[in-house]
Amino acid sequence: FIPLVSFGQRAENNNSSTFLEKYNNTIWTDGISTIRFRKLSSIKYTESTKQIKGYVFDGFLKKTSGNIKLYIDQGYFIISDSFEKVKNIYDINAESGLNIRENPSTSGKIVDKLEYGVTLKILNNSKESIEIDGLEGKWVEIETYNPYGHRQHLFPDNDGRTFFVNEVSELDTYLECEMCGYKKITQNIGDVLTIEDITRNDFGDIESSKNSFLINNNELIHTLEQANPAGKVSVKSRFVPLSSDSIYIEEVKKENKIKYELFNDKWQRIRNEYERMVFDDY
Repeated sequence: FIPLVSFGQRAENNNSSTFLEKYNNTIWTDGISTIRFRKLSSIKYTESTKQIKGYVFDGFLKKTSGNIKLYIDQGYFIISDSFEKVKNIYDINAESGLNIRENPSTSGKIVDKLEYGVTLKILNNSKESIEIDGLEGKWVEIETYNPYGHRQHLFPDNDGRTFFVNEVSELDTYLECEMCGYKKITQNIGDVLTIEDITRNDFGDIESSKNSFLINNNELIHTLEQANPAGKVSVKSRFVPLSSDSIYIEEVKKENKIKYELFNDKWQRIRNEYERMVFDDY
């Protein structure tokens, strides 16, 4: 199956007022993972968690190029995936929608139907090429794309999990509570995006995680800062466009690997020190 559209990197509008608008749908990689940005207006949050799985003919699919259309949209403005798996993301290209079948055959039972543009993940490809309605392709096993990443949320809901919000109010950031928290965008302008993730833990202490993204010279610089009462540590890593040369991507991968090994060691020591502090108080 040959992609109809390649992975290109193009900022939507250099005059856009926000980072997420300017870099909407651009995809960046460090050779291990990928980051895709979504403008906030493209998010169509859904409560449903139903995932559809089955078989389709890939002649009716196209490589994802525009705004992804999630069957289950959990509100993520940053979508994370693995470097390998993101290559298997496609959109439905049949204007009347596409039947999802139980078996890889035109006579297979239809288990559901998805509309034009819905984003799918290909799980497995059949080896045999066939022709349907003048289109050549293969039967592929798919599931509706249900990614994870960063979204604005409050913690906890009634089940002890985070729940999506369009905006975190100033009152919510006071954390006048026991075991609660939030994640919110604190900067979203020009070439800079910053996300703050704050939690008041079981012991009443504040733990934080801050992600900052800066795009400069066609590179994405990601800074992660983790902190608790025992200390804080940060790491700065590089991401490059997904369409970059493989040698360049491998160079970035090796560089970041060394940085993260040092970061993880330091953060683990800080976490261990915090545990000792807590147990000394009890």
